[in-house]
Amino acid sequence: MIQARANIADGLVPVDSIELPPRAWLDRDCLLLAIESSIRVRAHAHFFSWTQGALQTILAHNLLLYAAYDREGRMLFADVMTVQPMESAVRRDLIAPDGGFLPRLAELWRRRGRVPLVIRFDRDAVSDDEDLRRTALGFGYTSLAAHGSIAPDGNLDTFFGFVDIVDGRADDVSLAVEIILPHLRAALIRMQRSNSPVAGRAIGRTLTIREREVLGLLQHGRSNAEIGATLSISPLTVKNHVQKLLRKLGVRNRTQAVALDVARQWRADE
Repeated sequence: MIQARANIADGLVPVDSIELPPRAWLDRDCLLLAIESSIRVRAHAHFFSWTQGALQTILAHNLLLYAAYDREGRMLFADVMTVQPMESAVRRDLIAPDGGFLPRLAELWRRRGRVPLVIRFDRDAVSDDEDLRRTALGFGYTSLAAHGSIAPDGNLDTFFGFVDIVDGRADDVSLAVEIILPHLRAALIRMQRSNSPVAGRAIGRTLTIREREVLGLLQHGRSNAEIGATLSISPLTVKNHVQKLLRKLGVRNRTQAVALDVARQWRADE
């Protein structure tokens, strides 16, 4: 079924060379869109927009865990990508270098031969790390796919965990993770190397109190009408506030504004 699979993790394999499963779960057009969109990732807001947009069409998930490592295999940084609000303590438990859920998941991946992991915690036994399964269920996570890239010296380079994935066949999910891994890695490296003001701007001092209120409601997915009703202002006034805060933040749309705000809050927690 997967003729090009052995080479996927080693580089950017042309999509036309990959024999996809005989079902529409992994659609070639969606795959092309996701890969093409990844090239435009240059900052945290772009990474957020891509993982919560085009990437979801081929690997739908609720939470993305990711980390990068140095030449000795030590964690350089790790983070969480989700549209849902998350307490800082939960985030630390997920990505802490010493005993966090993500490093433990990476160790399980290493022990199982460094191949894509696809686990249903609510029905699969994890005999080689039952405590990890209990931890996942404690967080409320029932399914997961994970994979990492290896540096030329054999050490772990980057690692990604897709939490609460759509219930596709394990082979399909594994293939999707393996295909997208090089593009995830490249996007992550570009994001971290970027000195874009979009990624680093301290936004707390640039927005008015009302604009901060609007941005907070945008984070919860509220429409202009819903924001207006909450703040007792008209939808047109809300639209004007949104346009002003987008200009101040230097972003193009609401999704990027929310991503930038979430990133700022996470950095403040550290």
